[in-house]
Amino acid sequence: MTNFYYAQIDEQNIVLSILDYPSEVIEPGYIEILSFTSAVVGQKYNKTTNSFFDVVVPVVEVIYRKITVAALYLRLGTKLPELLQLADVLANQGDYALKADLMRIDKLEYFDLDEPTAKPNFLATGKFTSNELDVMFRNATFNEVPEALK
Repeated sequence: MTNFYYAQIDEQNIVLSILDYPSEVIEPGYIEILSFTSAVVGQKYNKTTNSFFDVVVPVVEVIYRKITVAALYLRLGTKLPELLQLADVLANQGDYALKADLMRIDKLEYFDLDEPTAKPNFLATGKFTSNELDVMFRNATFNEVPEALK
């Protein structure tokens, strides 16, 4: 008894599975193959050449620009207490801008590294060099991204 082997393909001609039938099948989405082999599973079928080939899946680099507030505090490191102290000093002098910014950040669900005023505001404190801020505002690592945004 002769069996017939088929590659089952989807709408994009990607092989989903290999099937073994006791009789011939003439159906869309079933391509007859010579042997029962899983080597073609995941490959794409070319109807013109009647052949299978590997699908090249491009690697997409994901760039994260939103981090948890806790991650921001870790990036600030030893500068955080200095900023808090400076905010108190300025507030005692009637300038509440830094204190308000820090309080606003503390209440955020996440910190957006692309927020247009953040980097200039940190630079204006005099506590950071431009290079330090470049490092602080680098792309987020996966562990710094809030779970809701992954």
